[in-house]
Amino acid sequence: MKLPQAIDQYKKNEILAHVELDDVIIKVTQELWEILEAKINNNAPELEKETWDAIVNILSASAWVWILPDIENISTKENISTKDLFIQMKNRTQGIQSLRKRYSRDQVSKKELKIITEVFLSHVLSYGWVEKNLEEILQTNTAKFAKRVNQYKPNIDLKSYIKEYQDFPKAPVSFKDISPLLRSPEAMRYISFEFAEKCAWADVIVWLDARWFLFWPLVAEILKIPFVMIRKKWKLPGETINQEYKKEYWSDIMEMQKWSISPWQKVALIDDLLATWWTMDTAWKLIENLWWKVDKILCVVQINDEFCSQMREKYNLSRYDIESIVNYEK
Repeated sequence: MKLPQAIDQYKKNEILAHVELDDVIIKVTQELWEILEAKINNNAPELEKETWDAIVNILSASAWVWILPDIENISTKENISTKDLFIQMKNRTQGIQSLRKRYSRDQVSKKELKIITEVFLSHVLSYGWVEKNLEEILQTNTAKFAKRVNQYKPNIDLKSYIKEYQDFPKAPVSFKDISPLLRSPEAMRYISFEFAEKCAWADVIVWLDARWFLFWPLVAEILKIPFVMIRKKWKLPGETINQEYKKEYWSDIMEMQKWSISPWQKVALIDDLLATWWTMDTAWKLIENLWWKVDKILCVVQINDEFCSQMREKYNLSRYDIESIVNYEK
């Protein structure tokens, strides 16, 4: 397995475990302390193990910010001091945070961070040298991490964050209020990573006009892929395409910017709550009218009561793989 593929596999496990870049950086700091302790105690097996872990997480953090150090040209130096090791840790952490805050993600900053990373890797390897190639180290740690994913992954009951209001806005509707969920950073983070896992194959995420615009670009950010909006007519500038849809008592029009998706990209089409199916039925027509392919439909909450289950629009969508996190069966 090539090094980039090994890193990609490790990162997939991190998404499964709901791990973020800051978690990875903190882990590197912890491992440096453990490397120092092992060296002080002359514990060679522990020194090698913790050096592996540090290297894997340094490479993972590099992948989060779209750089990969030039492993083949990294040289190790002898007699690296504890002070030098931690100065490099500080510089690398600051470099990562600086890069993340820059809107342009300019190539100069990436080059600077790549240099910092290569020097830091050289320091770590010098301090606790290991006689294994990096591909083997990554594969070993990926297998180890895979066994622990469920231990790291949060376990949240999302239904406990959703309040139901009977006969709102009118009888016999049982309204599902997600406001408490939006107020919980833990629940929002949980959903973001769950969807990142489910959309890991996608080239682009398309989301329907809803309050979830406030935080669903986080899913695209985790995956480092584009996020595209579908909105009500007149809300998007420039050249757009549109699709009319009819509801019980009125009709409406949805639009998307014509240039926002490239032909044949793999599209994950997502909504917050899938109940009446009107807007989702319109969304896939809107996308596929331009020969773009909808590969999967996802939603946070799906309601399958008698009325919704008999809708023609649901039948139209039956050819798609539809997945939800919370499901209400009636």
